Amino acid sequence: MSEAARAIQRLRSMVGASDSEVLDLGKILPRYFPVAWCVVPSLSVDSIRSWFAGRRLALPSSLEDCTNRRLRGGLMAQRGKAVLFIDGEDEPAEQRYSLAHEGGHYLIDHRFPRDELLEQFGDSILDVLNGLRQPALTERVDAVLNRSTLTTMTHLLERESGVARMMAEAESQADALAIEALAPTAAVLRFLPALKDHPGEAVRVRQVLQSEFAVPSDIAEFYAPRICVTCGRPIDFRARFGLELA
Repeated sequence: MSEAARAIQRLRSMVGASDSEVLDLGKILPRYFPVAWCVVPSLSVDSIRSWFAGRRLALPSSLEDCTNRRLRGGLMAQRGKAVLFIDGEDEPAEQRYSLAHEGGHYLIDHRFPRDELLEQFGDSILDVLNGLRQPALTERVDAVLNRSTLTTMTHLLERESGVARMMAEAESQADALAIEALAPTAAVLRFLPALKDHPGEAVRVRQVLQSEFAVPSDIAEFYAPRICVTCGRPIDFRARFGLELA
């Protein structure tokens, strides 16, 4: 099972949602986690820096010398808490997806790994996770703690095409969680009960993703063939061409 599949399964169990229920992460994350999110007009590295400065908050070190550029979304997470930023210039569907994507990074790369270590080692590991001390040899968690996302995480969602974004390994798990939260496969299949694994069905799946689940067009185009491959039934050529058994 992938990291995204484990995370979405854990989230559904936590909130008591079925496999076919759409998850509104904009409502769920602040309710179950110390997470806030905000829509920022013309989101950029500079506007995030200004957001911190306007609230007299310490600027994450990763942003101090970061080159300014336009962004689709952003995430700043530390000690299990997070702030998610969404570009106010995007259409509502894209904003919704960016929020789910950044929420995916928070859960997969920061919060759930942190919670698992706390469950395993107890509060004694908290100072390590908070970057206040190095892990002791007896804790044997060096390999995991070398992931800086467990202490402080900065993620900036570039304004490249959705397809290019999802082809990057670092982004694929967050996108997989986002699509399953916003357009659960079990719910999509209710609109396509006769789904077949062949190229023609990808067009219909894409239409359903866009019309019924408000998935952005580039994301829908990327995931439609994958849903066909994952959930499509074997092609019955006899039925396709109206042939009968001899």
